[in-house]
Amino acid sequence: QSRKIETYNDIHEGQIQGQSFLSYELTKLELSNKIKVLEKVIADNPEDIFSVVNYYIMKNNLLKLQRGLAVENVPKEIAAIGNMNVNLYELDSLTRWQLYRLWLNILVQILKGRLSQAENEFKLKSQVLKKVMDQEYLHVMKESSVVGMTTTGAAQYHNVMQQLAPPVVIIEEAAEVLEAHVITSLSVNCKHLIMIGDHQQLRPSTTVYELATKYGLDVSLFERMLNNGIPYDTLEYQHRMRPSISRLLVPSIYPELKDHPSVHNFPHINGVSSDVFFVTHEIPEDKGYSENSSHKHTHEAKFIMGLCQHLLRQGYAPQDVTILTPYTGQFLLLRK
Repeated sequence: QSRKIETYNDIHEGQIQGQSFLSYELTKLELSNKIKVLEKVIADNPEDIFSVVNYYIMKNNLLKLQRGLAVENVPKEIAAIGNMNVNLYELDSLTRWQLYRLWLNILVQILKGRLSQAENEFKLKSQVLKKVMDQEYLHVMKESSVVGMTTTGAAQYHNVMQQLAPPVVIIEEAAEVLEAHVITSLSVNCKHLIMIGDHQQLRPSTTVYELATKYGLDVSLFERMLNNGIPYDTLEYQHRMRPSISRLLVPSIYPELKDHPSVHNFPHINGVSSDVFFVTHEIPEDKGYSENSSHKHTHEAKFIMGLCQHLLRQGYAPQDVTILTPYTGQFLLLRK
């Protein structure tokens, strides 16, 4: 039963006004919840006749409602009844439910039409807004000597990039960028492409693993050019690692890499016998399901926490200590 009953013609012609078309006195969910409440009341007080009577009335109403909502087929002659000026209470229950289903279907079709129209309007206005914003971005960028963005941003604003047409494009961490992302950053006016990266570190990440293993999409344009003999320049000196770390990489990974004199002046780490050391143990990692199906190791986490406390007692500040772990599970455990 609806509090507000519209005629068939009003619904058919789409003359219903306002945001809410129908409001119901009672829904299946509300009726079910009320029955549950009465069941609890009767369980506590079986002699409450009023609750018992209401319970059976509502159970009967719920049964009728379920049967009515199950009505799907609407005979053609029902549409004719809907156009007639009839008293709904003179119709049998099945016919009334068929009329309800007919009117509901008409209402759904009206709403679908309005939704489709609203979607089309939204798309048109979004396109206009995007064009205006693109022109604003383009105006700002044309006034600048250097424009920086991610390769994802370059792909997102491909049309703007084509209009901007930068003659020189520099791509940092190029060995970790998918080849397609590099291409979207270029225009026909590009005269000089500079790619900076290290193909012996992380490769580009593909969403689908098979794209990397079967089709080689994890090979960046940077690496592919090197593999094909394109001339390149390599930095000879590293300024980051103390020699005890760099000797782990030279010459096994970087045959020609040299230490800059400044790295020989790095102070030794206080409180430990060696600046670089590996710890070996025989305690296995945690078993069972973790928060994110990743690996975690409680023993190592406790060891690292103890080592951090030890380093802090040597006078180091918390921001001087960094913990790196390749596993999300271990990261969450350490943070906890």
